[in-house]
Amino acid sequence: MPQRTRHQVSLNALAWAMTGDSRASPNLRTIIPDIEAMMQILVEWDVLGEDGGVEEWEGMTIVSWVRINRADDIVYYSFTPEFQVRVQNNVRVAEIALKRQLAFRSIHALALYEHTRYYLEDKATPWISVSSLMAIMGLNKNKYYQDFRRLSEKIIRPAVSSINDTSDIEIVAEVQRRDKGEVVAIRFSVVQKGSIGDHANAMTDGERLMSSGPADAANEGERPAAAMTQRQQ
Repeated sequence: MPQRTRHQVSLNALAWAMTGDSRASPNLRTIIPDIEAMMQILVEWDVLGEDGGVEEWEGMTIVSWVRINRADDIVYYSFTPEFQVRVQNNVRVAEIALKRQLAFRSIHALALYEHTRYYLEDKATPWISVSSLMAIMGLNKNKYYQDFRRLSEKIIRPAVSSINDTSDIEIVAEVQRRDKGEVVAIRFSVVQKGSIGDHANAMTDGERLMSSGPADAANEGERPAAAMTQRQQ
């Protein structure tokens, strides 16, 4: 077991991570609900076969305990023991800090970050089915997003933009289509932030669709880090 089981972050740093404003004053009325929501996040590990199917599944929460002390303006927290062992025993898993968790406004972006960050050394995730991606992002029971256009517009594109804007990696999505145009598989190339040119080594030629959120639609042509490539299968 890891020797260090408790961690801490300043309340001011936490307020900055949550608001993006370095001048933001800590407000427990807004911080505590976000921490409570984060403590309910389920992290899943899937071992995927060559066909993209799940061969092994493991699920757990990340943070098991949090205490805020206004006397010293420190937030103390602990990861669950299973999560610590899982991270410690696998050097390819990113170190996940409390500030990074709160930097993602969407749990879907967080789930996609954890999935793609795992494959940083490989430069790309495996091809997986759309249903497998929905399960990874916690949407496997949501019929509304079985329409890939909705899934792409409302979930995938904003999540990609969030990851590229706030994390230490940049990702690009590539999809495979059947003859009739139906999307059947998806993968992501993954590079360390600042080395976007390496995406070319993992992607195939094809039409690129920008993966920015609705607010960035006007600037799509200026965001190569958030591209989505389509490939016919």
